[in-house]
Amino acid sequence: MAKQYSNMIHTDDFKVVQPKMSEVKETVDYCRQLATSITICFENIDAGVIGVSNAVLKLLEEPPKNVYIIVTCKNVSNVLPTIISRCMVTECTAPTTNDVKIYADSIDFDIRSCSSIRGCLHDFRDVDIASKFTQVQLDHFSDIMNCMYSSDSVSTKMWKMQKFPDGTQIPIDFLLNYIVTTVSNPTIKRIGYNCIRDLASGKIPSHVILAKFLFDISMI
Repeated sequence: MAKQYSNMIHTDDFKVVQPKMSEVKETVDYCRQLATSITICFENIDAGVIGVSNAVLKLLEEPPKNVYIIVTCKNVSNVLPTIISRCMVTECTAPTTNDVKIYADSIDFDIRSCSSIRGCLHDFRDVDIASKFTQVQLDHFSDIMNCMYSSDSVSTKMWKMQKFPDGTQIPIDFLLNYIVTTVSNPTIKRIGYNCIRDLASGKIPSHVILAKFLFDISMI
């Protein structure tokens, strides 16, 4: 949605910033030196340490010219009141299928071109990720389910499933979304959804969540 807003106001650049101190500090310094316009989206500000919030607050207090700032969170009660007071607060519901299609059209991406993963394009970020896949990478998704059901060890499955043939890593949340959308087994779906929820909440880090998922389904 932030990317869609950036397209609407025609800024020269768009950047998504994760709630990591080094990344936020680098972005703040970068913004103060810019001569062109940019939309900055600070994602999940409520998931970062207090230093992250303070750095974003300083930027909001003295925003550079032509820098448009979007701050997202999952729980607004965990956001500093001083940040909230400097923002226009808007509650966003999950995008509809039509919203996703409209966004895909806005970036000239034909969803029909990726039929193998079309079912797991639930939001704008999914579309952004899918729009960058090559045909070879799209074809790889058909091998993921075969690998998941193979007799390989968990570590071997992890290696094969989360990497494209060219060695590029597949975003773990996207991979899990693809799996739960594709499988018909309700138990595997439930395990997958639980892992997606744990990943989104930060309860389990991304580098171990796939191992947990594969271990849990091996116990069925």
